[in-house]
Amino acid sequence: MDLTKDQQAFLQQRAQQKLVEWCDEVMRSGDTTSRLRLDDDDPYVCYARDRKTPWVAHKGANLYFILGTGWKAATSFLKR
Repeated sequence: MDLTKDQQAFLQQRAQQKLVEWCDEVMRSGDTTSRLRLDDDDPYVCYARDRKTPWVAHKGANLYFILGTGWKAATSFLKR
């Protein structure tokens, strides 16, 4: 998908916002090792998964877990 610079910036910001929601979901589950069921085709999931330093890792069958870099990015987003 070819995106303009502004569209790429939006994608990055919205993906980081979604990441905060995913981290919140994991924290509310009471099990920080729990897996999230996410849509493999969602552009925000793809961005978080395919970054040079990914925020989430795919475990198959639409299951993901949040990596340390994801927790750090979500925390950074909340501090702004």
